Amino acid sequence: MKNLVFIIALITMVGGTAFAQGNWEDNIGVYFNADGTVVSNNDGVAGVHHVYMVLTNVTSPTVDGFECKITAEGGMIISYASKVFPLETINVGTRYGEVIAGFGSPLATVNGNAMVMEFDIIITDPGMPGLLYIAPVYFPSIPGAPAYLSAGEIVAAKNSTGPGMPVLVTNIPEEPVATETTSFDNLKSLYR
Repeated sequence: MKNLVFIIALITMVGGTAFAQGNWEDNIGVYFNADGTVVSNNDGVAGVHHVYMVLTNVTSPTVDGFECKITAEGGMIISYASKVFPLETINVGTRYGEVIAGFGSPLATVNGNAMVMEFDIIITDPGMPGLLYIAPVYFPSIPGAPAYLSAGEIVAAKNSTGPGMPVLVTNIPEEPVATETTSFDNLKSLYR
């Protein structure tokens, strides 16, 4: 719970979509749009929302498959049965939340991005923040990282927001910054 509070505070300070799309190469994230730019939703509406898993800033011209684990906590659950892939795909992920998918033909990247999967999330409690995470699969191709396959080469895919951080958030309260009433003289007196 402490981690959840810390993450919520961090995301609130950073705000909206600012924490996504770093300057890294080969990112993997989940977004509310197929372009890979919108990572938060604060509309406070319970129900089903469609999301997209996108590889961003990809260094390869094509993607032949990918592997990762997706999980959620807080006021959100993932509809694993709703997964849709852009091409004919074989998904051999057998553990809960794992996707180990191989495409029948290469998926071309467009402006460095490749939308590799669509699925639904369900906001169960609009009053509670929901956090979605991407992690490596149980038996990863590259230890400690999600990955994608391109022209026979396995490439590590970095979490789009940073290690251990959620890649998608819902219902994060945006509170105003508190006003301090302490004067500088009062603060100096603490150190005398």
